[in-house]
Amino acid sequence: MTNKVILDETQHTFVGEYSEMLSTIEEAFHYVIASFEDYEKTEGDTVLTDIFQAFAQIAESNTLLKSLFTDQPSVTAAIDQYEEVTNQAMKLDGSFADQNLKGTVIKENLYPAFAAWHGEVSRELDPYTNS
Repeated sequence: MTNKVILDETQHTFVGEYSEMLSTIEEAFHYVIASFEDYEKTEGDTVLTDIFQAFAQIAESNTLLKSLFTDQPSVTAAIDQYEEVTNQAMKLDGSFADQNLKGTVIKENLYPAFAAWHGEVSRELDPYTNS
């Protein structure tokens, strides 16, 4: 096992906020998925737009995270798996108006890819956010 990276206060805060953002996106996905069945959840498209804006923030943050954890190959490998999430997100390109297709892509492709990646990244970052 490699030695744990020592983060300064700013870096520790950044990693913690990143982890919180991923958990918030996870909750947002639950709302969006529920909105396909519960028509009272009328903010599904707005929340989905927020998720995609957060995806851009994740992409930017991943670059900084990888620079913090260059000596931790398991952390950088987990971060690199985000590419699968963006690949799944691309499947929605041009199909935002088609509720059925959008629902299928989110429930069967995008959310499972995000959830798997989020779990992996969380396992790697937990030692840094719980210290």
